Amino acid sequence: MEELSSSLSAADVHAVTMGDEVAGIVHPSKVYGAFAVRRPVLFIGPRESHVGDILATQPVGWQAVHGDTDAVVTILLQLLVSPTAVEAAGHLAKEVADLQFGAARLCGEFCDVIEMSCEHETAR
Repeated sequence: MEELSSSLSAADVHAVTMGDEVAGIVHPSKVYGAFAVRRPVLFIGPRESHVGDILATQPVGWQAVHGDTDAVVTILLQLLVSPTAVEAAGHLAKEVADLQFGAARLCGEFCDVIEMSCEHETAR
C-alpha cells in the first residue's frame, strides 16, 4: 500500500476496459485510483456506462468502443504529440475526483439516502 501511489503514478494514462455485456453490473473502479494520482484514462468499453458518463461530461480521458482499433490508435497517437493535453486532463481528473467522488461528498449523499429512507418509514 505504501508504494501504490508511486505505482499508479508511473503511467501517463491509465487503460481501463469493460466488456459491453457487463454495463450496469460492473464498474471499473480503477478510474478513481488513476484520477487520485492526476492521471487521465483511456476507456475501452460501452458509452452507456458510468465511466462513459464521466468521460462524456468531463474531459478527464478518452474513450473508444470495443473493436474500434482505429480509434484507439488515433487517440494514442494524439496523446504522444500532446503531452500537455494529457497533463491537463490528469489535473482535471484529480479535481473531479475530489469534488464528485471524494469521501466527504459521497458520505454525505449516503447519509441523505439513509435519512430519506428513515423518513419514508416513519411516514408509513
